[in-house]
Amino acid sequence: RAPLWEPYFVPIIDIVLAGFGDQNNDVKMAASDASKALMKSMSDHGVRQVLPILLEFLDDSNWRTKCTAIELLGSMAYCSAKQLAACLPSIIPKLISCLADSHAKVSATAFASLRRVGGVVQNQEIAHHVEVLLKALENPSAETDNALEALLFTRFCTSVDAPALALIYPILYRGLRERVTSTKMKAAQIIGSLSQLLTDPNVMVPYLKELVPQLKVALVDPIPEVRATSSKAVGALVKGMGESRFHSLIPWLMESLKTEGAGVERAGAAQALCEVIGALGVGRLETLLPDILANCMHPKAHVREGYIQLFVFLPHALAQQFQPYLQRVLPRVLDGLADEAEIVRTVSLRSGQIIVKNYGQQCLGLLLPKLEDGLFSDNWRIRHSSLLLIGDLLMRVATAAMPKKGKVKTKAQLAEEAEDAEEEEEEEDE
Repeated sequence: RAPLWEPYFVPIIDIVLAGFGDQNNDVKMAASDASKALMKSMSDHGVRQVLPILLEFLDDSNWRTKCTAIELLGSMAYCSAKQLAACLPSIIPKLISCLADSHAKVSATAFASLRRVGGVVQNQEIAHHVEVLLKALENPSAETDNALEALLFTRFCTSVDAPALALIYPILYRGLRERVTSTKMKAAQIIGSLSQLLTDPNVMVPYLKELVPQLKVALVDPIPEVRATSSKAVGALVKGMGESRFHSLIPWLMESLKTEGAGVERAGAAQALCEVIGALGVGRLETLLPDILANCMHPKAHVREGYIQLFVFLPHALAQQFQPYLQRVLPRVLDGLADEAEIVRTVSLRSGQIIVKNYGQQCLGLLLPKLEDGLFSDNWRIRHSSLLLIGDLLMRVATAAMPKKGKVKTKAQLAEEAEDAEEEEEEEDE
């Protein structure tokens, strides 16, 4: 319930702002104490009423007005957890933009307000890195990678709250936009981990509008490692927050598999879709599989390649849960081995190799007859690919059947042992 004084706060906000800019230190302290007390007990409605007014003051040409508005925005760090989650996504970007203000006092006040937000972080691991995070916000070009490095090697024991996420998010977003491969990978990896650590998954919602498009860009990165890490981040977000928050993601990924042009776009979409299916479970695969199998026979070669590529990543994403679907999937893979387009044949062979690697021992009775039939096909490409896959399959079975005798010895080690044995025999004869 809103406090009785709240309806009167908007009319007197100018008085509080004036107190921050007063020459007398006692008046400044009184204004600071009053703002903390007011913000601490303010309702959702009150925050929504006050926040636009304060943000508007930040565009004022007078630096003193800016400083006082920044001070009051910093006081919002003392709002309740629910209010913090609602207001920080709007406050933090504005404070960060004020760090680059031409007036030194404005940038210093903004930095102090950000430190105040850092002071209410409940997560002990992130609280330990607040100074590193603030340096990255103040000087992003030089300090972003250091902040990501610190977060990446932090072992989290407690959940992440709204103030912690508000400080971390701008660094993660910038990291995803960096050109350096390692920086992008660090940012994507942290995003994936954070989705499992949030106190309330809803605190991430205000950032998704900006974050998801940037992750989509990372999914089509030319570097395979960036695509793989970003795909895992997308899967982790969907798992942590539910598919309802990403209602357009799966249709976008399915459509991206049909993209004509560079194969990296289809590869990134395939890997991300498999991670999402892995996060949602086989129930979601059941609904998508008819469409997937139909597109494996699409008239356009690049579409067939995109959809068959799913079978490269699904075994890893679903592990043994994918095994019951091999009966339906394998015919499409084998058909792809005889495709007229080289890109389809290549990805089909790769899919077959992944299936043999993951399920060769458990599904020998299913795989071997299918591949043996391929040896007698009229198409030489199917005969050739079937022979390669049978070789992989037999190697897997033979390796699993071999007894483990420890490490293989080199010729030098065997020769040395033989010499030692001969010397022992000579000593015994003597």
